[in-house]
Amino acid sequence: MVYVKVGCPVCQTGVLGIRRCSDGRSLVVMCDECEAIWESPKDLGTGAVLEAEPPAFWIEQLGVAIAGDAAGWASEAEVATNGWSSFVQGVQQDA
Repeated sequence: MVYVKVGCPVCQTGVLGIRRCSDGRSLVVMCDECEAIWESPKDLGTGAVLEAEPPAFWIEQLGVAIAGDAAGWASEAEVATNGWSSFVQGVQQDA
């Protein structure tokens, strides 16, 4: 998982990874613990958290979901294509 921050501002324990959404193109920042979501790594405050409505985990403001066949943790190449490389703090390998 490509991540932008360790220590989620919502739960204090999660890692903020970059997630590819259901459209296969859009990226969001998501906590791997509490699943808090941000539209951009530019504003990771608690006031900017987006809601994802189950069961599809649809983000109304963005018109995409964080679940589905095309969704998953973004690759380094996808992050670079989106112009977010400067926010990357590291890459966490799957256990």
